[in-house]
Amino acid sequence: MRYMRRRTLALIALLGMVVLAGCSGGATTEKVDGSQAQSETLAAMDAVESYHVTSNTTIVQTVNNRTQRQTIESDGAFDRADQRLQINQTVSVSGMAQQASVYVLNESLYEYSPAYASQYGSEWVTVEIGDSFFDQQDTLSRQRAFLTNASVTTGGTETVDGTETRLLEADVDEDATSDQIMARLGAGSGVEYDVTNVEQRLWVDPDTDRPVKSTVSMNATVTQAGQTADLTMDIELAFEYDRDVSVSLPEAADSAVSLGNKTSS
Repeated sequence: MRYMRRRTLALIALLGMVVLAGCSGGATTEKVDGSQAQSETLAAMDAVESYHVTSNTTIVQTVNNRTQRQTIESDGAFDRADQRLQINQTVSVSGMAQQASVYVLNESLYEYSPAYASQYGSEWVTVEIGDSFFDQQDTLSRQRAFLTNASVTTGGTETVDGTETRLLEADVDEDATSDQIMARLGAGSGVEYDVTNVEQRLWVDPDTDRPVKSTVSMNATVTQAGQTADLTMDIELAFEYDRDVSVSLPEAADSAVSLGNKTSS
């Protein structure tokens, strides 16, 4: 179960953790200082009840002078009010791509991966989850955690998909980020994260104070089983708030093998 939990958290955490259409002079956007913009954006993010997010993540890992590049493309839907989520991913490593899916609903986690078939006899597995699990996987909440533990400045305005946005640039506290990652992995994971740099940028709609796009760049040293890896991660996310969110399991999930355990992290 610990392997299952670590894998799930790692996959979903990468989601969390934007290509601009053009620039504008910012004539219609009220100027605010970094602290005020940070406070208003945090409040707006906390009030969101549901949203869609697309993300592109690039991870470069170097171990013993050998470098591996991994990309993850994801589409996610989050219903915070009912604590439901759905994430579909394409994970590409060394020119090979694999599909994966994650669902949370009815206090259960469901995962799809072709790799499960040889181990469990089904490409689907399921496990009961505890009360705090959804909050720990919520992409918007993790972006909010970065912003909470940051020194923020405003970087003018830019136009994203026809909407003039306020750009926030956040210098995120590395120690706080390390602590958050370790908390998600849980005690006994055998993994140690030492985050050395985190930078976050958010393009915020001034009418709602909600981010429409976000990027995060992070450098870290990861140690497991006595082996150390240098890790760089670049994440691009785009958020939508006006589309309905409906999360339901596909029929294929009926074959999910229950792993039985209950976890809160």
